[in-house]
Amino acid sequence: MPDARADQYGESFKSINELLPSRARQYPGASLCSLLPLATCLLTPTAPPYADVPILGVPGKDGLVRSYTYLELETATNLLAHHLATVIPPRAKDDTSSLTCALLAPSGYDYAVHEMSLVRIGYAVLLVSPNNSPAAIAHLCKSTKASFLFTAPAYLEEAKEALALATEHDLAPPAFDSDKAVAPATQQAFKVLDLAPSAVYSDKAIAASTVEPYPVALAPADEGALTAFIVHSSGSTGFPKPIYITGASTTFNIATNFGLSGLTTLPLYHNHGHSCFWRALQSVRQLWLYPASDLPLTTPCVLVRSLSSLPPSPASPASFPLLLSSPPPLSSSSLHSLHAV
Repeated sequence: MPDARADQYGESFKSINELLPSRARQYPGASLCSLLPLATCLLTPTAPPYADVPILGVPGKDGLVRSYTYLELETATNLLAHHLATVIPPRAKDDTSSLTCALLAPSGYDYAVHEMSLVRIGYAVLLVSPNNSPAAIAHLCKSTKASFLFTAPAYLEEAKEALALATEHDLAPPAFDSDKAVAPATQQAFKVLDLAPSAVYSDKAIAASTVEPYPVALAPADEGALTAFIVHSSGSTGFPKPIYITGASTTFNIATNFGLSGLTTLPLYHNHGHSCFWRALQSVRQLWLYPASDLPLTTPCVLVRSLSSLPPSPASPASFPLLLSSPPPLSSSSLHSLHAV
């Protein structure tokens, strides 16, 4: 396990579950600091402005970007974590065993909140690309010993087919005696579950929330040693292969970043898109997450409007989508404003 690496603000984290609560914590004087330049506030440790800093932007079909602050993301995560803990068994206190669930859904805000909430209640999250075949999904879930597969409605049939393939030579998962899903104890078969209703962590729910932070089961050092995320290879030469990433490795890697705001069209189930998201949370630089799973890159004007709403000197991680942005085309001044493409 790598040693914790300090970021550009001199902070370091041993566990991924330390990051968002730390950034969302409110301090006396934060409201006053929010009126000052960000660079000034970052040098004022008694009044960090992070809680109300917009950190994630997601464009809609109308081209308008909905921005979420650290505090809104943390509130949404806690609301959903408490809900999910009533659906599947959360990690028990001081339990360091392997717990894995899979996520099969379009990339976007809902995906991000589910990912953060599942990690918060103690699971390693297998990030499954919807481009996989049912057989590949079954292989990934079985090889990682995932107990649950959370699935968006658009991919429910693929998930059911994957479950059928995974259980052809296994016993079926045990019957349910309550509303809470029970992980199979001895088989590698998994349970297909729906994503949580968005009303659980909606804007209305966030605004009215008095939710308590979800109690993480392990100390940061113990949690950091466990797998937090599982990405996978493309599967171009066979079934995709899982790649296990610990919480400590994640925090170590994201501590190094460009320190730039950015727009990514890469999905959260893609390793680089996933890294862009967590690096934004670490660096206090807003990320515009283009929901390419729901919104085609060729949608007129949306990509252009999203890019034009970025602050000065942003970074874009992929050049190909810029070629698809017409009509209208990106102006040369817009392209010149990018520090990295």
